[in-house]
Amino acid sequence: MNTSAAPKPIASFARTLFLGFNIEYLLSDWFYRFFGFAMRRRDGITRRDSPMSYNRPPEYRLECAGAEVMVSDPAGSRLKWAVRAVAEAGSVRAPPSARRPGGLVNLAGESANDRPAVPTLSALYRYPIKSAAGEALDRATVTEEGLLRDRRFMLARPDGSFVTARRYAGLQRVVARFDGEQLFVMHDNHPAVSESRHAFARQPFQTRVWGDEFPALTTTLRLDAWFSRIVGEPVHLLWLGDRSHRHRDSIGVRVSFADGYPLLLTAEASLADVNARTDGSHVMAQFRPNVVVADSAAFAEDGWQRIRIGDVVFRVDKPCGRCVMITVDPATGERRPDGEPLRTLGTYRRQGKEVCFGQNLVAENSGELRVGQGVEILE
Repeated sequence: MNTSAAPKPIASFARTLFLGFNIEYLLSDWFYRFFGFAMRRRDGITRRDSPMSYNRPPEYRLECAGAEVMVSDPAGSRLKWAVRAVAEAGSVRAPPSARRPGGLVNLAGESANDRPAVPTLSALYRYPIKSAAGEALDRATVTEEGLLRDRRFMLARPDGSFVTARRYAGLQRVVARFDGEQLFVMHDNHPAVSESRHAFARQPFQTRVWGDEFPALTTTLRLDAWFSRIVGEPVHLLWLGDRSHRHRDSIGVRVSFADGYPLLLTAEASLADVNARTDGSHVMAQFRPNVVVADSAAFAEDGWQRIRIGDVVFRVDKPCGRCVMITVDPATGERRPDGEPLRTLGTYRRQGKEVCFGQNLVAENSGELRVGQGVEILE
C-alpha cells in the first residue's frame, strides 16, 4: 500500500472542488481506512489571518484526526461554499455556526489547545458630547441610558435637526469633560471654555435624532457661540438633563443622544481582521465604542445574544450599521480619501443594506464595569 498518496475522496475533492484555492494535504490511506469514523467526528476548520502581512489572504485549516488540509481563499468569500462542499463529500459535519465569517469556525469540536482565551473587557469609552472626542475610562457606571454621562450633550440647528461629525468631521477634535457639575470644552484652534450646569438656561428645546423627536434643554449662549464658530453655522449645544426624555419603544429603554442604542461593543480581534485586509492603520477610536473586548475570535461577537460583565447583564441586540464616520481619522479630524475602512468592510461585512461592525447593547440592570473584568457569554 502506498501511504504517501492521498485517499481518493480527499484527492478528488482537492482537485475538483477548490478551484482557485491553494491546497496542501497530509492525509493518507492508512489514516482514512483505520480512522475514518474518528475523522468524521473530530473534523474542524480554523481560519487564520497573518498579522504580519495585511495583503495576505486568510487561510482555513481543515483538521482530520491530526492531519490537515490548508486552504487559502484569495477572495475571502468562499468559506460557506467550501464548508458545504466538504460536508457533502462526507468528511465533515457543518452546523450553522460554521457559516459565520471570520474568527474561529468550529465544525464538530476543538481540542483544549485550540480553545480561545476567556474574553475580557479591555477598554471603556464615553463621549460627553455626541461626535466629539472620546474619553477613556478605567471604570464606569452602567445605567439604563448607557454609561453614566455618555452623550449627554449634542449640537442642533435652530430647527432642531442634529449636527454630527458625519458632516463636520472636525468635531472629533473637540475634547469635552463633564463631571456632572462642570462642562469643559477645548479645541486646538479655539480658546477653552468652561461652564457650570447651574448656568445653563435649561429652556425646553424640541430636537430629533433620526426618527426620534423629543425635548432637550438649552445650555448657554457662550457655548452656542463657541460651537457655532467651529462648525461655521448657527447651532445650539443641548443637554439632556439628568434623565433623558427619549424613550425608544423598539428596544424598551430610554436612550441618550446616541444614534439608537445605549451602548456599543466592539472587539480587538475584529479590528485586527479589518487591519489585516487594509493598510493596517485603523484604530478603535474610529468606531466609537463604549465597550471593547479582548481575547475573542474575530467577529465572535456576531454570535453572542446575552453577556455578563461583572454584575451587569447585557442583551446583544443588533449589529451596528456603519457610515462615513468611521473613515474620519480621530487624530486629524479629517476624512480619509480612500474611504477606508468602510470600503473594505463593505466587501465582507454587509448585512442587507448595512455594513456592520460591532454590536449594539442594552443593559438589563445597572452596575459597575472595570477594565480587566471577564466577559461571560450567557447565550
